[in-house]
Amino acid sequence: MFITKRLTGLLAILLLAIAPGCFIRNQDSPQAASPSPTQTASTPTPAAPAVAPPEETPQTAPEAEPTAPEVSPTPETATSSSSQVAVAPTDCANAQTQAEINQCAQASYVTADAELNRVYQNLKTSLNSQEQEELIDAELAWIDYRDETCDAESSQYEGGSIQPTIYYGCLERVTAERTAELQQQLEQSQP
Repeated sequence: MFITKRLTGLLAILLLAIAPGCFIRNQDSPQAASPSPTQTASTPTPAAPAVAPPEETPQTAPEAEPTAPEVSPTPETATSSSSQVAVAPTDCANAQTQAEINQCAQASYVTADAELNRVYQNLKTSLNSQEQEELIDAELAWIDYRDETCDAESSQYEGGSIQPTIYYGCLERVTAERTAELQQQLEQSQP
């Protein structure tokens, strides 16, 4: 008797797990429960389909907040055109929430990146074609270094709200250092 009741209970659980849509009451029936706060009495909840929908090609959902800007350097720019990233205006001197602090850190990096690209372009135009190719190769290697450095530095905060601040702070610092190096090369290349 105990085994029969246990099997019946397990069978009921299995049926509920396999076909939950089969046990949903029609909203129009007199036995239906009252509508939820987000439903009205005139909008019934449809039952789950009895047949599974055809498989669709899975699409990846965009990340809520990117951890790093995409970087695709070209011969025209030293780093990505991150200055095109839309950042809501924030009073960075009075930033109070972590989201505002993150935005300010990103904005500071974007400013540093724009300065790097300005110096890079000036240096590049002062070089001959072979030196330009060497500069491009060096800049691509530096971008890899920058990304790996800042990924490592911010990885201990992965998933935390401060992670973007640490990441963009690192990007800004490393970018400013590179800008100073390129500025020095530019000054040495000019008579």
